[in-house]
Amino acid sequence: MASNEGMTIDRSDDALTVCSQRRGMNWLGAVFVAFSLYWTLSWNRHDAQGETTYWLGLGTGIIFIFIGILVFLPRSILTNFDLRSQRVRRRVSAFGWTYRDQTYPFSEIAGVGIIAGSQSDNREPVPILILKTGHKLPLNTTWTYRLDAGDSESIKSIETICAATGLQKIDT
Repeated sequence: MASNEGMTIDRSDDALTVCSQRRGMNWLGAVFVAFSLYWTLSWNRHDAQGETTYWLGLGTGIIFIFIGILVFLPRSILTNFDLRSQRVRRRVSAFGWTYRDQTYPFSEIAGVGIIAGSQSDNREPVPILILKTGHKLPLNTTWTYRLDAGDSESIKSIETICAATGLQKIDT
């Protein structure tokens, strides 16, 4: 799929699997790590004009380095629609480590929708699960830039999921 690069939908007899893997480098994370590393290494006691300020600045720089690394790491979202038990299991992983594992019955899901992309702020369209509580769970990893202007691939993937699971398509 062009606009949902790395997102695949596989159908078996009683399950639908939506797998999304961010491939390649997230340049925003790389730039953030580089800037934070430069700032932390160039931070010195003379500029801080005090011991407390120095240690706070150094700690802040190290925290920013870790945040940049988290943004930089490859991510994946694996969503399994179990059609027999009418349940959805969604696992979010970074660098192979699962940090979020959620299961929802179909009765708690309001539907499947799409957050439209935008040329003005370079957002890509993202297919989402919408819970009845209003919470939105992305089915695809997000990017900070767009590959193309069309949302047609995301719309096709939503229609495929709705047809296989019987969940409602919701316009967002």
